[in-house]
Amino acid sequence: MPGMEKGVAHTPFGALEVEWSGSAISRASFHSGADMRPGGDSAVADARAAGAVGVFLGGGRAEVAPPGTDFQKRVWAAVCLIPFGATATYAEIAAAVGVPRGARAVARAVACNPAALFIPCHRVVPARGGTGGYRWGRQRKAAILSHEAREAKGEGRFFGNFAATN
Repeated sequence: MPGMEKGVAHTPFGALEVEWSGSAISRASFHSGADMRPGGDSAVADARAAGAVGVFLGGGRAEVAPPGTDFQKRVWAAVCLIPFGATATYAEIAAAVGVPRGARAVARAVACNPAALFIPCHRVVPARGGTGGYRWGRQRKAAILSHEAREAKGEGRFFGNFAATN
């Protein structure tokens, strides 16, 4: 697709392929093993991806504009408002988008998030407790949440022993 650029960033949670058009990220996916390309379209694209990940890991945000339905985009916008280091339940997000009984619909929209990390769906958890599922693996979700909790408390960066096997 013309105007699309892809870069690969290596994170404490595994390799992340980031795709954007112009200034907005449209997709970001964790990869591991045989399905991971060694690099993006260019060294410049890889550096851009690494820069965006660095901003995120420090508590910042990136401009995102992924493809999706109007409902998915509303849910993703609400998810982006969850503060770094915090979590919200599916029911809370449903209420925030005006569908108070729509927790399952929100869960589906969250599961379709095409921009790992940058639309922080890892911050959405079930009301019953625990971390819940994650498109890129529960172990990865727990590691990201742990990083954010430590960073939000000012304890420094988390570069634990996460094994990107999911």
